[in-house]
Amino acid sequence: MFRILFFLVVLGLLVWLAILFLKLRELYLKKSQPVTIADKIQSSINRCLMALNQNRLEINDIESNIEEINQQLSDASNLSPKNMEKSKQVLEGFTKEKDLRLAKSEFYQTAIKKLNLLLKNHQWAEGLEEKKNTLEGLRQHHYEDLATMEEIKYSVHAEEEYVHTIDSLSLKILDSTSLDDTKLVKEELEKIIQEL
Repeated sequence: MFRILFFLVVLGLLVWLAILFLKLRELYLKKSQPVTIADKIQSSINRCLMALNQNRLEINDIESNIEEINQQLSDASNLSPKNMEKSKQVLEGFTKEKDLRLAKSEFYQTAIKKLNLLLKNHQWAEGLEEKKNTLEGLRQHHYEDLATMEEIKYSVHAEEEYVHTIDSLSLKILDSTSLDDTKLVKEELEKIIQEL
């Protein structure tokens, strides 16, 4: 009974640890995934570069094996016909693997060129979008400037009207000969001053 209980506790603990591990792994993978399109393209370029380097290492290893087998075949006097045939088959297999790796390398090189071109075009498009936003900001500022200029123009025009009215009142006061006329001009001046 105790063994079964112990076994169930250990089994439950292992299941809990497995679930925790999977959740942490999922969280790590989400954090390590590229965020922007440029990041995704760069990530693809990096994967191609790693695969290309791996292919180069494998090609070097294959070439050294081919060279070693060719050296053994050059001294074929010691080899039995069966070993000679096996050596040729292995040599043929290595040659096919080398050709496969060379084709893969060519693919990765082409993919890297295309991805770099795509990345440059994407960066250019992003830069162009920033320039467009700057232009829109300048245009918006231009509209604000026009509104400010219209406001200033209206203000200047209104002030010109006030100055013209004050000038005409000044002329009236010069022409006035009575106290009543002077009071009327003064009241008009006070009214204009209140409007200001």
